[in-house]
Amino acid sequence: LRAVGDPLQRFAEAGLRPLRACRFVAQLGFPLDPATRSAIPERLEVARRVAVERVLVELTKLLCGSRPAAGLALLQESGLMDLWMPELRPMVGCAQNRHHAHDVWKHSLAVVEALEAEPAMRWAALLHDTGKPAARGLDAQGAVHFHGHEAGSLVFAEAILRRLKASNQLREAVLA
Repeated sequence: LRAVGDPLQRFAEAGLRPLRACRFVAQLGFPLDPATRSAIPERLEVARRVAVERVLVELTKLLCGSRPAAGLALLQESGLMDLWMPELRPMVGCAQNRHHAHDVWKHSLAVVEALEAEPAMRWAALLHDTGKPAARGLDAQGAVHFHGHEAGSLVFAEAILRRLKASNQLREAVLA
């Protein structure tokens, strides 16, 4: 996938385009052209001005795509994630205990991909461990634990969904 013409110019014209690029990666399964990919971080100030209601629609479509992990990874790598969901950043590289093969972020991406493409389920999968980094600790034997992360995840999930102006129905379903 690539922008038509100069990607810097295309992304300067409309702030929703970088987010749509991530969505198309998730929906269509094609990789993003390197020049298009590298233009996204340079146009974050334009993307920041997009109405959150439009962001929510795009993120939900991304989450319900056939390859949501690819779209989410692009959101994270490009800096777009930090504009609307900065609470997710600490998940990246947050090591888990011996019972997990992945860090918190990659684990969450795998959970998103494992579920049916239903909006509330995919949002819940993305946000289910947002409280882990803040709850991370070590027990007396030096083993990693995340006691109480569920409560923190609930607080973060609600904050993100309210910020994005999710409907009460979606927010309640995700929080349940």
